[in-house]
Amino acid sequence: MTQILSDNGMQAKACDWIAANAKTKAPVIDTGADLLETGVLDSVGFLNLVMFLEGEFGAEIDFDKLDEHGDMTSVRGLLSYFENN
Repeated sequence: MTQILSDNGMQAKACDWIAANAKTKAPVIDTGADLLETGVLDSVGFLNLVMFLEGEFGAEIDFDKLDEHGDMTSVRGLLSYFENN
């Protein structure tokens, strides 16, 4: 069972998706950790997570604004982007 370091419902959904689709099965998903650098997701898995979140939020990421946002490779950073845009 994967432990989720979060009390937010959307973070829990994202972490559940990651746990089901991760490259490696991590016992704990740190919502602030870089998903690519830690090897939890590869680039294809990360794009699939983005598409999942876009579907959940009913919005798309504007990749032209990614530099402005900063942290886009952690669960916390991705959710912050959707919540603030």
